[in-house]
Amino acid sequence: MDGLLLSGGHAIAPERYSDAEGLPPIEADRARDQFEIPLVRAAHRRDMPILGICRGVHILNVALGGTLWQDLPSQCPTHIEHRQKAPLQEATHDVRIAPRSRLARVTGRETMSVNSFHIQAVRLVAKDLLTVGVADDGVIEAVEDPRRAFVIGVQYHPEEMVDLCSASAQLLCRFVVAAAGAVR
Repeated sequence: MDGLLLSGGHAIAPERYSDAEGLPPIEADRARDQFEIPLVRAAHRRDMPILGICRGVHILNVALGGTLWQDLPSQCPTHIEHRQKAPLQEATHDVRIAPRSRLARVTGRETMSVNSFHIQAVRLVAKDLLTVGVADDGVIEAVEDPRRAFVIGVQYHPEEMVDLCSASAQLLCRFVVAAAGAVR
């Protein structure tokens, strides 16, 4: 295996990162959590390229010691609808990207319009990761590990936006190039 792509999917079980007392129940994929957390840790130790998408940024953060907002709408109400009703390919809000981050270099952008389909979000960032993308409401939308060759997690779904956004296509292409060994 040359790279680890962590895709979207069901929520991460709250017992992996916090207690769930007083919060609404969520549909978690505990079997996938159990499989992916050690996989992420092993790939990270080996400096294997990792790209986390939506649930993927969550599992990356949790595997490395961070926490999540379990239910963003109830714990951190905001003016941005992070679980959009618009089609997958439609961008519904902007993300500010840190200017000197790997994500900014890869996408060539310091602002991106993105889609949004999540109820969970990164809360406390793992010590090995840096916040490199934030929505206007303060919700963390992208993280990366600057000490590794290629470790990026994004909250949005770039695979659904490649036709509309060259930055999304560039992110996916650069992950493939990193996994092929051309970026080290």
